[in-house]
Amino acid sequence: MNCPQCNAWSRVIQTRLPRRVRECGNLHRFTTEEVLIHTHDGKKKEHEEKQREVAMAEGTIQDVANHYNVDTKSVRAWRRKYRSEKA
Repeated sequence: MNCPQCNAWSRVIQTRLPRRVRECGNLHRFTTEEVLIHTHDGKKKEHEEKQREVAMAEGTIQDVANHYNVDTKSVRAWRRKYRSEKA
């Protein structure tokens, strides 16, 4: 991370969660705070829900693949994965 004042490199000199005190090459001190960002969790859940929907759909593998515009191999794999969870 670069110094916000002079844009020089910096190093961590003290850590107390969630804050870090940093010092740049020109001896400016500043504090940063760690923030967790979850970017993929929501999308992953959406994909899994869609896969489960395809797996549970009634009809032949080919019909389901055509209806959801996915490959027949995907339908087979998702059916094996999600239909075995029901049992």
